[in-house]
Amino acid sequence: MEVKVAFTKENEDGKLQKQQQVYLIETLTFADAESKALEQVKPLAHLGSDIEVAACKRVTYDRLLLDEVGELADKDKAFYKAKVTMTIFDESTGREKPATFYLLVEDTDVPAAHKTVQNHLKDSVNDYTIDDVVKTKIIEVITH
Repeated sequence: MEVKVAFTKENEDGKLQKQQQVYLIETLTFADAESKALEQVKPLAHLGSDIEVAACKRVTYDRLLLDEVGELADKDKAFYKAKVTMTIFDESTGREKPATFYLLVEDTDVPAAHKTVQNHLKDSVNDYTIDDVVKTKIIEVITH
């Protein structure tokens, strides 16, 4: 689920500022996704301010390519959505056909995310094209 949370936060100047953050949460229910997103934002919100789930939608990524070993720890990183089309053999028709799938890549910029997708698919026996890589508004992926 992709959850957008709106809240008020105190900035460095001491002024209150409205903010929205987007989280990708691995869960089966909207209620659980909203609850986990609110847990993330609660410590950031100004005391007494309203925290609102502005949107919650089901999204599908076929694979998450996250920086699990901390290679990007000291760098500015973001999440990128990569659209990949792969040629697969359809056994029922006996023909090749295109199949589209989506990856969520944690990386430093679009070219680096593109390269990460290439490295992930380099041993594939199927032909593929990376159709698009775009930066998302997701700031954190919660998989627990």
